[in-house]
Amino acid sequence: MLYTRQSRSDQIARVTSVLSTPSPIGGSIMTVCWLHALVTPVFKKGLTSDPGNYRPISLTCVCCRVMERIINVELLDYLLQHSLISKYQHGFLYKHSTCSNLLESVNDWAVALNSRYTTVCLSVCLPVCLSASISPELNV
Repeated sequence: MLYTRQSRSDQIARVTSVLSTPSPIGGSIMTVCWLHALVTPVFKKGLTSDPGNYRPISLTCVCCRVMERIINVELLDYLLQHSLISKYQHGFLYKHSTCSNLLESVNDWAVALNSRYTTVCLSVCLPVCLSASISPELNV
């Protein structure tokens, strides 16, 4: 039998639905599992002694991650089909990233410059802006 993404999603959704249905005895199999996550610090960069150089990673159960993925795929498909999300939202689309956004922007700038259009590029560093608005002593 040939399995498509849709048929696999439906099968997984049915199994997950059965597992998450509350039983008369109390609770469901998965809801108890979903209430707990193991949070592990992962080192980013800098001094290992500085707690600010770590980011938290939540290790959740496999069923929870599978259900999150199914919901993500279905929600994104719905948003794209009904034109509720722009193709320029690189952070939310499959096979798009900040890198693809940058490449697309540089290409647009190069085309505009080659066509002798007036081109203005603005770069904003949000972490610096946010820290400046939060900490008055950082304002320059």
